[in-house]
Amino acid sequence: WNDPLGDWTLVVYEDLDRVMSRMERLLFGVGGFLTSLLVGMLFLRVMSGRHSQRLATERLSAHLENQALLAHGKSRVAAAGALMQQCQSLDQLAQAFLGQSADVAGSLQGLVCVLDQATDRLALAGSYACTVPAAELLARGEGLLDEVARSGAQRMIHADQGAIFRIASGLGGGAPALTIIRPISLQGQVFGVVELAFGTQPPALQMELLADLCDLLALTLLTLRRGGSPPGLAS
Repeated sequence: WNDPLGDWTLVVYEDLDRVMSRMERLLFGVGGFLTSLLVGMLFLRVMSGRHSQRLATERLSAHLENQALLAHGKSRVAAAGALMQQCQSLDQLAQAFLGQSADVAGSLQGLVCVLDQATDRLALAGSYACTVPAAELLARGEGLLDEVARSGAQRMIHADQGAIFRIASGLGGGAPALTIIRPISLQGQVFGVVELAFGTQPPALQMELLADLCDLLALTLLTLRRGGSPPGLAS
């Protein structure tokens, strides 16, 4: 081998097949394979546990974030309720509600109609960003607004159901992604209807905040009709 220290000398020469039979080599091979398989399964289990832990941490973080957003949204609804309780007239209340619904729920267009008990008609209380002026009075049985007022059930109209509504802005008009027609009701009694249009599909949190805002509108409207002062936030 051209070793600088000198030539090598053969000490032992032996056929290893006589030292370890094929069966023994097979047993050692199977044992090594099983050992490797066990180590691999343990490794996969450890990695699976870490993955589950990471998913649980992410879910907990998302839950805490949603709770923080909900708490912030509830505080904004409470502030909106305090603002509406300061209104002394129906038109002030309607404009305050429309402004707060845009701020809290993200609506881009809306109108508020109240049920006139004397004429049994829906009377327009206020509107925002409507391309066509809304009718001042709607007779019973006229349009979706009256249908919602009579049934007391909310209607949701998506863009794929037909562009029957338009949103007006300084950049022109566009079809809303979702239009919500919701009754103004309290304890089963309907006082009017609100119609709100959205540029995008609102998330579940905004829908929940909108429901709270409509409940505050119904409570304040009932107080104005009775001629009393609006109730406090605690009540």
